[in-house]
Amino acid sequence: MKIEATPNLNDEVLGLIVFKSRLVDPRDHLESWKQEDEFPCSWSYIECDNDNHRVTAVALDGLGLTGKLVVKGLEKLQFLRELSLAGNNFFGGVDPEFFRLQNLENLNVSNNNLSGNVPFSVSTLPNLQFLDFSGNLISGSLPDNLFDNCSSLRYLSFAGNRLDGQIPISLRRCSVLNHLNLSSNRFSGDPDFAHRIWTLTSVESLDLSNNMLSGSIPGGISEFLNLKHIDLHGNQLSGSIPEDLGLCQHMNQIDWSKNQLSNEIPESLQMLKELRFLNLSSNLLTGNFPEWIDQMSSLEYLDFSNNGLSGTLPSSMAALKSLVFLSLSNNKFTGAIPGSLTESSSLSVVRLSRNRFNGSIPENLFNQSLDELNLSRNELSGSIPPASNKLMDSIKVLDVSANYLSGRIPAEMGLLSKLTYLNLSYNQLKSNLPSEFGYFPNLTVLDLRRSRLIGLIPRDICESDRLNILQLDGNSLSGHIPHEIGNCSSLFLL
Repeated sequence: MKIEATPNLNDEVLGLIVFKSRLVDPRDHLESWKQEDEFPCSWSYIECDNDNHRVTAVALDGLGLTGKLVVKGLEKLQFLRELSLAGNNFFGGVDPEFFRLQNLENLNVSNNNLSGNVPFSVSTLPNLQFLDFSGNLISGSLPDNLFDNCSSLRYLSFAGNRLDGQIPISLRRCSVLNHLNLSSNRFSGDPDFAHRIWTLTSVESLDLSNNMLSGSIPGGISEFLNLKHIDLHGNQLSGSIPEDLGLCQHMNQIDWSKNQLSNEIPESLQMLKELRFLNLSSNLLTGNFPEWIDQMSSLEYLDFSNNGLSGTLPSSMAALKSLVFLSLSNNKFTGAIPGSLTESSSLSVVRLSRNRFNGSIPENLFNQSLDELNLSRNELSGSIPPASNKLMDSIKVLDVSANYLSGRIPAEMGLLSKLTYLNLSYNQLKSNLPSEFGYFPNLTVLDLRRSRLIGLIPRDICESDRLNILQLDGNSLSGHIPHEIGNCSSLFLL
C-alpha cells in the first residue's frame, strides 16, 4: 500500500518564497516574507486556518506589484481557498497553473494588464465560487466548454477586456450563479437569452452592457426570481421590451439604453415597486409617456431621452417624490410642463430639451435646489421666472435657449454663484443686460446670442476669471465694447 507523504508546514514557506521570487515588489510590501521563518502565518497579506495553521488566503490587492504573473510555488498551498491579486501591474498571458489550485474558492486577478486568451476550463476548479478577471487585456473568444462544470460558481466577471465571439452556451450550467458581468467587451451575435441567460435563475445582477450583441429580448426574464439589476445598454438589441419584465418584483435597476428597442413601454413595468433606476434612452421607443408612472413611486433616476415618445406629461408625475434625475430630451412631447414635476424635493437634474413643450416655465422649477435645468429647443413663452434662494445656492447649468421667451432677464440671475453654464440665446427677451451679470464667480460659458438684447454691455461682464466663451452677437446692444473684456485672460471665444 502506497502512503502519500503529508507536506511539511515549511513547504508552504518555500512555495510562497518561490512565488515571491518571480514578482517585482518596488515598495517592499512583502518584506516580511522570509525564507528562514518556520511558518508563514505571521506574514503580511497571508491568512491561515486557526486550527491547522495552513495558509488559506493570499491577498495582495493594490500593492503595485508587477512582472509576468506566474503562480509556481502556490501549488504547495494545499489548503489555499482565496487568491486575490487585483489592482496590480501584472502582465503576460493567463498562467494555466492557476487551475491546479484544486481547493481554490476565490480567484481575483482584476485590474491588471493580463493578455492573451483564456486557456482553461472552470471545471478544473470544482470548488470555485468567485472568479474575477475584469479590467485586463484578455482577448479572443471564451472556450465553448469553459463552464462545463461550474456548479459552485456564484460570481463571474470578465468585464472590461477584449473578448469577442459569442457567449458560451456552457454558461447555462452555472446554476447557482448570482452575479454575471461580461460588460465592455466585443461579444457579438444573438446571446440566445432564452437558452443561455434566462436559465440562470439564481442571478441577482446581470451586466452585458457595451458589447455588440444583437437580436431580440424574448420573454422569460420573469424566471429570475431574485433579479435586482440588469444592464444591457450599449448593444444592438432590437424588438419590443418583454412584457414579463414587470414580473421581476425585486428589480431596482434597469439600464437598456443605447440599443434599437422599439414599440411602446409595457404597462407591466408599473408593477416594479422597488425600481429606483430606469434608463431606456437612445432607443426607438414610441407611444405616450406612461400615465401609470405614479405606480413607480420609488424611482430616483428616469431617462427616456432620445426616443420617439409623444403626448403630454401627466400630472401623475407628482407621485415621484424620490426623483433626483429626469431626462426626457429629444422626443416629441407637447403641451405644458406640469407644475407637479417639482413635487420631489430631491430633484437635482431636469432635462426636457428638444421637444415641443409650450406655455410658460413653471415658477416652481426655479424654486428647487437644482444642479441642472435644460429646457432648450422647445416652444416655451412668457418670462424667465425669478430665481429663489434655493436655486441661487445650487444651480450649475441653466439652458433655456431656442424658445420664445420674452421680458426682462431677472437681475437676481447674476447672483447664481455656482453657475458654470448659462444659455439664454435665440429668444425674444428685448431686455437690458443686468449689471449683476458681472458677479458670476464660476461662469465658464455665457451665451446670449440673438435674444434681442438692448442697452449697454456691462463693464464687468468678464469679471469671472474662468469665463471661456462669451457670445453676444445678433443683438441690438449699443455703446462701446468695454475695454475690460480685453483683460479676460481665460476667454477663447468671443
